[in-house]
Amino acid sequence: MGCAASAPIDQDPAAKQRNDEIDKSISQEKKKRANENRTKLLVLGAGESGKSTILKQMTLIYGTGFTPNQLETFRQAIQINILVSIVSLIKAMDKLRIPFGFKKPVDADEATRRLAAFSTNLLLEITVVDSNEHSMDDVQDESQLKSTCEEGRSGSTTDPIADLSKQEFAVAGGTDTHESRVAALAREFRKLDHPSFGFNLKMAMQPETIAAIKEIWNDPGIQYCYTRANEFQLMDSCAYVMQHIDRISSADFVPTNEDVLNARIMTVGVHESNFKVGGMMLTIYDVGGQRSERKKWAQYFDDTQAILFLVAVSAYDQSCMEDDQTNRVVESMNLFSSICNHPLFKKTDMVLFLNKIDLFQTKIETRPISLYFQDYTGAPNSVQESAKYFIKRFQAINKYPNDKQIYPHLTHATDTNMTKKVLESVFESILKGNMEAYGMV
Repeated sequence: MGCAASAPIDQDPAAKQRNDEIDKSISQEKKKRANENRTKLLVLGAGESGKSTILKQMTLIYGTGFTPNQLETFRQAIQINILVSIVSLIKAMDKLRIPFGFKKPVDADEATRRLAAFSTNLLLEITVVDSNEHSMDDVQDESQLKSTCEEGRSGSTTDPIADLSKQEFAVAGGTDTHESRVAALAREFRKLDHPSFGFNLKMAMQPETIAAIKEIWNDPGIQYCYTRANEFQLMDSCAYVMQHIDRISSADFVPTNEDVLNARIMTVGVHESNFKVGGMMLTIYDVGGQRSERKKWAQYFDDTQAILFLVAVSAYDQSCMEDDQTNRVVESMNLFSSICNHPLFKKTDMVLFLNKIDLFQTKIETRPISLYFQDYTGAPNSVQESAKYFIKRFQAINKYPNDKQIYPHLTHATDTNMTKKVLESVFESILKGNMEAYGMV
C-alpha cells in the first residue's frame, strides 16, 4: 500500500514471450532505420510561405529534375499566373481608388500641392458625392489603416499620395466609367473567370491578349497600384512574369528552372517526395498551408524526425488571404506555436526558414517593420536587425528550450545557390542528430 515497494508479479510465460518479441521487433526496426538512414521530414508553414518552392529546389538539387509532363503543368501555371496577376491589379485599382493614368507624385510635397488644386467648390462637391457612394468600401479600407494596438496592423494613417489618387479617382471614375483605352481593356479582363479564364492552355496565348496585358501593366496608375501590393492579394511572382511575358507567352515556350521556381500553384492535399542526400534517405511531406488544409496535418505527425517551418518574412505588412485582417507573420507565429509546442514534438528540433529575404530587404527600405510591430526598436532599414527581431520572436515561442532547439536560417527560396548551401547545412545537422539518436556516434 502507499509508497511501499510492491513485490514483482510472476509474468505468464506466453505473455513474456510476446513482450520479448515486440521488443525485438522494435529493436530491429530501429536498426533497419539506422542502416537505411531514412528520415521523415515535414515541411510546414502558412500559405504562400514558399514550401513548394523549397521542394522544387530539392528536386533540382537532389533529384532528377522535372519530367516533360511536369514542365507542361508549369507552363500552363505560369501563363495563368500572368492572367491572375493582371486581374488582381485591375480589381485593386477600384478597391484602393486609383484612376488609370494616375501619375504618382515624386514626393509628399508634390502630392499636397496637387491636392490643393482640387479645392474648388465643384470638385469638393464631386468628392463628397463620391465619398457617399463609396462609404461602405471606405469603412473597410480605412479601418485597415487606422492606428491600432493590434499587432501586425499599421499605425500609419497619413498618405497624401493615396489621398491624391482618391481625389483624382473621384473625378475620373473607376474601371467601369473611366474613359480611356486602358480602362476599356481592363473592363474586358475583369469579366474573365478564374482559373483558366476561358483560354485554351494547350495553345500559345494570342498576340492581342499579350499586347493588352502589357498596355495595362505599363499604365502609371497600375504601376502605382503595384507599389501598394501589401494592401491587397497579389502573388509575389507578378513582376517576374510581367518582365518575361513575351518569352512565357511564345508558342515554343518551355519553362526554365527559374520559371518553374517562380510559377505559383496552390498546394492542395499532401505531396510526398523521396530524395537521397549523402548517405541519408529523406521522405518529405509538403502539405497545403491554407487554413482549410491544416486539418490534414495531424495524421503525418507520428514518427517525424525533423520539421522544416517556413515563414514569408517579407509579408510583415500583408494580411492573410483567408480573412484579409490577420497579419501574415502574426498568423505564422500562431501556427508555429501550435506546431512547436505540440506534445508530439516536445523533443523535436525545428528548422526555421525566414523566407523571401530578398523581398524583405526591398520592403524595409521604405516600409519599416515598426509600423506593424511597434515593439521593434532597431534600425528601421537594417536587414540584420529586423531579421534578428523576428528570429527572437519565433525562438521565444518555444516552451521547451531545454528539450529542443530552433535553428533559424534566412532564405531566398528562388535562389538555387543560396538554397543549396542552407539545405546542406540543415541535412548535415539532421544526419548527425539521427546518428546520435541511434547511438552511432
